[in-house]
Amino acid sequence: MSLMGLPTELLLMIQHEIRDDLLAHVCLMKLNTRTRALYNAFGTDFWKMLCRRNGLGTLAGDSVGAGLYQTIAVECAEHAWVCEHPSCGTARLLENAQSISNARLDDPTCSPTRTLRDEDPYILTPNGIFRCMAFRGGEFGAPCHTYVTAEAYDGQDMQDTDALEAHPIVMRTFATFPPCANMRFLTFDNVPTASNNDGVTVFDVMKSAKSIMSDIPTTENIFTWLRRNTCGDTSKVFPQAWSIVDMFESVTSIVGWFRVARWIGFAYEGSNKFAFRFEPRRLPDDPSEISQ
Repeated sequence: MSLMGLPTELLLMIQHEIRDDLLAHVCLMKLNTRTRALYNAFGTDFWKMLCRRNGLGTLAGDSVGAGLYQTIAVECAEHAWVCEHPSCGTARLLENAQSISNARLDDPTCSPTRTLRDEDPYILTPNGIFRCMAFRGGEFGAPCHTYVTAEAYDGQDMQDTDALEAHPIVMRTFATFPPCANMRFLTFDNVPTASNNDGVTVFDVMKSAKSIMSDIPTTENIFTWLRRNTCGDTSKVFPQAWSIVDMFESVTSIVGWFRVARWIGFAYEGSNKFAFRFEPRRLPDDPSEISQ
């Protein structure tokens, strides 16, 4: 007897044993009209819990409705079945589920934490996917894109990378485990915030990062970074062929900053704070040859 011929009671037993396996649930739902009707009857709470336990949240542009989380589950499952990117697809879902399991603590709903104090028993862990993210573009604004790379930074620039928008699983993945509703970024002079009542996602973080690319760091920030990374010898960052003007223009804005330093993710600083992390890039002798 095939699965299609099983009585409803046995199908419910199978559904129960699948537990938090999003791909298996969507596959079973798509089996036939009977199983689809069975899953449709589970309601919003079932699909929301399934998405959250697979590390998936909502985005600002999502249509609010009873079928939202079911749509998200189907969208991400269908993408996982065809996506071959090593930082997305089934590998990302498995890693998300493991991270949620490790961080669930006593909260079975994986609800986002709104405010953290140093004495709270929660430790926010930045999602490892940020090691595989990169910005690219002549200007940090439209049409600049965020890219998903296969691995952490192995070279000067990322080659053969995909736009973040092409990977809904990565976009919807929670930025931290456990997820949080508000996240502040301490970078140079301002404190931008990423907010999402359902849990801040990777997309929320990257959108917030883009919003500050035109900000201007203080002289103290620039001096601190150069002192830490050059030990007083600017040739460790800037090629000797670069003029003082080229050096100055490269560090007077965050846009220019990315000509000499690359963002390698962010580090948890405690109390809901994350700091951007940079490292020097390998620069060409001619400043005009550098790509953002």
